Parts: sequence; C-alpha cells; structure tokens
Amino acid sequence: MIVHGKSSYRSVRTLLLALLLLAAVSGVALLLGDDGAGSRGGTPGEDAGSPAQPPVSVLGETSTQGAAGYPDEASTGPPASGALEPSGGLTVTEDGAVIEGLSIEGSVTVEADDVTIRDSRVETTGEYAIIADDEVSGLVIEDVELVGAVTPEDHSDGQVSAGIAPYGSWTLRRANIHGFIDGVKVKSNQVVEGCWIHGLLKVEGSHNDGIQSVGGENVVIRNNRVEGPYQGSTSAMILAAGSVGYLEGYTIEANMVSGGTYTIYVSAKEGRPSPSGIVVRDNVWLADSWKNGPLSMDPGIDVEWSGNSFDDGTAYDL
Repeated sequence: MIVHGKSSYRSVRTLLLALLLLAAVSGVALLLGDDGAGSRGGTPGEDAGSPAQPPVSVLGETSTQGAAGYPDEASTGPPASGALEPSGGLTVTEDGAVIEGLSIEGSVTVEADDVTIRDSRVETTGEYAIIADDEVSGLVIEDVELVGAVTPEDHSDGQVSAGIAPYGSWTLRRANIHGFIDGVKVKSNQVVEGCWIHGLLKVEGSHNDGIQSVGGENVVIRNNRVEGPYQGSTSAMILAAGSVGYLEGYTIEANMVSGGTYTIYVSAKEGRPSPSGIVVRDNVWLADSWKNGPLSMDPGIDVEWSGNSFDDGTAYDL
C-alpha cells in the first residue's frame, strides 16, 4: 500500500529473519576514486603475474557463503511472509510520506523530505530503482529488495545503472540489491548499512562496482556484504573524487568484501585534491577472491587503516 503524510496509516510489519551476506557482482568491493586507476599494485584490468584462483566460483561470482555475521537473503529485503501489493512506478512529492508493502514495477522518484520506503520490492529496467532529488533530506530506505530486470543481451545504455542514485541525503538499511551495473552510488551525507550487494549485471564495456563513490563527503558504509566476480574491470568498492571533484570523510567499516580486479580501490586524480579523512577498519576480505589484489590505493592518500583481516583470520596490514 502507499501511504502519504506523517499521520497516515501504515501496514503491519511481519517478522524479519536473521543471518548475513554481502556482494558486488563485477569484481571490486569498494572503489574510492575517479577512474579506478590505482598506482599501488596496478590499474583496473591490468594483469599482475599469475593470480591465485578464487576459492569458490558460482556463475562467475565469488561467494562468501559460510561467513557468518554478515547480511544475506534472510536478513535483507522485505519480510518473507505477507503479500506485497502490486504497483507501478511512483513519484513521491509529500513530505513525511511512507511507502511500504509494495511490489513496484518501475522506479521510485523522491521529491520530498523525510520520506520512508520500506518492506517493498522494486524491479526496474530504468536507470535507477530509487532516485532522490539532490536537495532531498531525511530519506530512509529499509528492508527492500532492488532488482535490475535486464539481461546482458537486452541491455541498452543508461539502463540499470545502479540500485540507488547518489543524490540527496539518505540512509539505506537491510537492502538486497542485484541485477545492476553498480549496486549503490554514493556522494554526500549518506549511510549504507546491513545490505547484501551481489549479482551485478556484467555487459560489454562495463566496469562494475558494488558500491561506487562519485566524490563528496560524510558517507558511512557499514556491516555490508559485497560479493564480486573473479574478473577484470570490477570491484567491490571504489572511492574516488569523481565528478564532484573531492572526497573526504568516508568511513568503511565491518564489511565483508570479495572479488574484483582489486577488491577495493582508493584513487586520486591529477589536478584534484587527494581523498582525505578516509577510515577503513574492521573489514574482512575473502582471501584470493580477487584477480590482482585486495587493494589498489594511490600514494599520499589520508587513510586510517586498522583491524582489517582476511576470512581465515590473518591480519591485513598496509
């Protein structure tokens, strides 16, 4: 059902299950930078000798199954019981609106503040499943499944770019995201937590990232599972200045990441300020799931690095 206004009725929530996973289909878990080019350890798509093979391969993807304590199908998305009401695409224009209990075919555009989208499924062939205006604040998206409904054979430019667009100020919780070129795009004043990002759509010429920064500030990426395939031109996360021109105040903590040419990129670009105030702590890499390495980072970047490890318990120190 669709509910508008702060005092409108809401559908009764059903029980949520528990367990955990995380993913990013094209290969890099996290990319911080503009073009993904890292000077430490090589550039995306560049071979570095004979890399180790991934321990698990399922349809080209690395798998973090068995890594307890991270998001998975049971702990993300709408409740397993209870029917969702069919709906077409939506444009939300009323402050404080609540959208819940829907199975939406199309995209959701948010043009109002303090909107909540929850307990719903959004399946789209458009550019994004959910997109907010850049001026929007207070958007909360939780317990949703976002599906890119395009096959590689049918994909056209501009389709299924990402589950969430990088505009507005929002919090994304417990989302199951799959079928997009990139899982989530982030910029400024945003939180991604408790999400499972996986099964990204690999098409000719694409560089797939589980979570991709386009620059900006004040972003938290916490307790997610990002799974990527073992192949080139991919990552779990990429952090870069992007079109915004700067990157500062990003916290990446307590995530499970895998796959990619390099699993995480942190990159600068000539003529732009170097990323600063980057915190990478308490994350776990699936060992040997990448093509060239777990991290590609340009020199001189301000990074606080602590408590990171591989899934066998080995510490990962810079």
